[in-house]
Amino acid sequence: SFKDSFLTHTAHPSLGEIPHTPEGVDTFLESMEASFGHVKSSQGKLVKLRQAELDLLRDMQVCRDLMEDLLEHPDSGRLLLHEIFEEKTGRIARIRAILEKVEFSEANSSDHRRSSCLDSCDEVE
Repeated sequence: SFKDSFLTHTAHPSLGEIPHTPEGVDTFLESMEASFGHVKSSQGKLVKLRQAELDLLRDMQVCRDLMEDLLEHPDSGRLLLHEIFEEKTGRIARIRAILEKVEFSEANSSDHRRSSCLDSCDEVE
């Protein structure tokens, strides 16, 4: 299945690999939550932490790009945007939880991908 292959895929997904469906976004969010968990569990392990942070930042970029892609298509994208991110689904809340809770090392603390993903969440809401 898509979910199985997606979650066992060693590289982090690009925007084109994520189906623009509620299920596709759920699967991506599971991967993003796992990346967040790796950042938390890698604290104090410099090399592992650096890679975990880069993986999560890449996920944040893809997440932002997904929301922006849907926002740029006023006809088909807006309907899909509502279906995927309407409040009752909790998807935006899941994204925000990661963005607001993660503590990056000094090397990545000023990376723009977190703030731009938060900006995209604001636009979607």
